[in-house]
Amino acid sequence: MKNKIFYPKLWQTLPYSISLIDKIDERNITPIKDLALNSNYVFEKGISEMKLNVQSFFAIDKDGNEHKVEDFRAQTLNLKGDYTGLYIEPKNGLKLNPGMYTHFKFYLNAEGGNKAILTDRSEVNLVNADYVDFVIENGLVVKEDKAIKIRMSFNFSPFTYPNFSKLKKDILNNYRLFTNKKVNSFQS
Repeated sequence: MKNKIFYPKLWQTLPYSISLIDKIDERNITPIKDLALNSNYVFEKGISEMKLNVQSFFAIDKDGNEHKVEDFRAQTLNLKGDYTGLYIEPKNGLKLNPGMYTHFKFYLNAEGGNKAILTDRSEVNLVNADYVDFVIENGLVVKEDKAIKIRMSFNFSPFTYPNFSKLKKDILNNYRLFTNKKVNSFQS
């Protein structure tokens, strides 16, 4: 009988290990706040993804005042829906004044490069849009005057798949069964 070496840790996965490492700070543990962002414009148009050339990023408090996020630099963002499991997490967190925030506003670059991908996978250029506004579900409460770590997930409509049942029906209706001449020839 041979002895077989078994390494249980070789196949073992540690759930949430990567996200736990991100949450640990040098001095203390700072939890990451998960924010779900909604937009009426996105739901009305049936948008599944957005590619935005963002010039600046603002947080809007409950009184309607805009607070610019200073650490944000102009860049292109690929926003995908939360159904994909993808999210955006600022590297250094957000430095905001203490208060209650209800919206995030992305001001778009006027040069272009802003696209929306609809649920049927067609692309639409966002030509006349100056900004895109997202509502924070349940708001964001900032208690201290230090950077907070957040994870932004966007509630977009999932992609739809083409209706294959109509295609199948058309094929079956147009298909004619060609029978042999001997069929039904044995009738009396």
